[in-house]
This record gives sequence, structure tokens and C-alpha cells, in this order.
Amino acid sequence: MFQPLVVEDESIGVITVQSRKEQVYTETTLDVLGMLAAYLSIAIQNARKSKKLHEEIERRELIQQELQQLNCELASLSNRDGLTNIANRRHFDESLQQAWYAALRQQTPISLLMIDVDFLKEYNDLYGHLSGDDVINQIARALEQSLKRSTDLVARYGGDEFAVLLTYTDSAGALHVAQAIQTNVAACNKLLREVSPGRRITVSIGIATMVPSIDTRVSDLIAHSDMALYQAKRAGRDCIRIFGMANTGDVS
Repeated sequence: MFQPLVVEDESIGVITVQSRKEQVYTETTLDVLGMLAAYLSIAIQNARKSKKLHEEIERRELIQQELQQLNCELASLSNRDGLTNIANRRHFDESLQQAWYAALRQQTPISLLMIDVDFLKEYNDLYGHLSGDDVINQIARALEQSLKRSTDLVARYGGDEFAVLLTYTDSAGALHVAQAIQTNVAACNKLLREVSPGRRITVSIGIATMVPSIDTRVSDLIAHSDMALYQAKRAGRDCIRIFGMANTGDVS
């Protein structure tokens, strides 16, 4: 006996029953086989649907993973400076706010280094802006090499200015990092041309350190480091100045 397996007017197979004896099949046998074929057809169809559903779920999960990865990559790109690939101003501002409030809660020191590239305008005038971009990149690498902790952050603050954020760091620790920066900048000068005979690219660094309180703001830390940077520029560049320290002549 042959009984087709049919689902929604589509034949999806055949069920076969065989017997060694003749004339053993009755109308009841035919009815039972028909019912069995119907149940089997439904079971096969459900299995097909289940497989398709499983495949669809896997496909959507894969798409979701790809979208999450793409979103992570886009988020990372939005936080990076296009030229140097270090943190940009937006990411720096967000990180500084978070670090400030953490230091306020824990009453720990936070230090900020504002760094300006000396003589970059002259370098651009001599060799062109593409060469100036190379200087910016070399300085960014020197800054990265000077930081040892994953919690430290170096960012391009704007143009030829950089910022380094140091959490849990007092002025002595910040000075140590600033001196490492000067050393690494001097080393990268081997890859750069002179601005003028005997004069190479250097950096001026202003340092400010605070333990946040309810009476202070994060803008105070930025303003203090800016003032220290201004003092370093006025002192002749290629030196370090710490805000609030009257005797900084030996810091260079």
C-alpha cells in the first residue's frame, strides 16, 4: 500500500506498507494508514519549520553580532583623533569629567598636563603642513610611550596642543611623567628636521594637580594647567612649569 504525504496540497513524500500475505488490507487499514500519513506529514512539516526557524534565528544572531561589532568600531572611531589615532577632544572631555567625579568621591589627587609643540608654525612654514602633520604624529607617539598605566590618557586637545590626564597622581608623579615626555620627544627628534640651525622641535608642558572638593570645578584644573603652560612658554619654551609652585626655574 502506498499513501502520499501531503501538506497544503504539496506532496512531500510517500509512506509504503508491505505484507507477505495477500488480501490482509481492509478499509480500516486504509483509514489508519491515512491518519498515520496525515500525522507524519504534519510532523515533517513542523520539523521543516523548526529547522527554518532555527536557521533564521542563527542568521539574525549573526547579523546582530556584526551590528554590535560595527557599533563598537564606530564608537571607537568617534573617540579617536583622525590624524594621530589617539583620543580626541570629545573623549578627553568625557574622561576628564568621569575622573574628576571619581577623585572627588575618593578624595584622591588628579593631575593634568597641557602640552604645546614649540616652533610648529615655523616648521610648517619651512617644510609644509604634511611635514607638520608628521611632527604631530611623532609627538603623539612620544606621549604614548611616556605613559605606563592603562588608566592614563593622552589626547589631542587641538591643533598643536595635547593633554595628558593622570588619575591618582600628585604633582611629583606628574612631573616624572612630564620629564619622560621631554626625553621621548628629544629621541623622536632624530626623525625630524631642524627648525633652524641648532633648534629642533620641543614641547612646553604645564602641570596642575588638584584633590577635588565641592568648592572646586573641573574647569579650575584646566585653567590652572593652561596657566602653567603659559608660564612655560614665557620662560623660553622646552620646559615644564607646575601651577602654584613659585620656584620652578630648575624644572626644565
